[in-house]
Amino acid sequence: MLLHYKKTNKDIIDTLDQIIQIHENGRAKRQEAEVELANIEKRIKRENDRIKKLNNLSIERNIWILNNFLKMYMKISLEWKKIKAENEKLAKKN
Repeated sequence: MLLHYKKTNKDIIDTLDQIIQIHENGRAKRQEAEVELANIEKRIKRENDRIKKLNNLSIERNIWILNNFLKMYMKISLEWKKIKAENEKLAKKN
């Protein structure tokens, strides 16, 4: 009977050791996952910041292009009006 209690006691201790080991392994894996998650969050934030900068640059570049286009359009429009006026004068003289 005493042997039976010793074996049962040993089985309980072995089971508790296994539970503790599983718990420690779980804690280690959670910590690894937290580190990996933090790294992923940092990468996402960096990429998001990079995309925001690119979008801002694109907007600024598009505004610059539009402004230059409008300046060129205004110059061409003025030149066209001058040419048209000169042609009208020449047509009246003839």
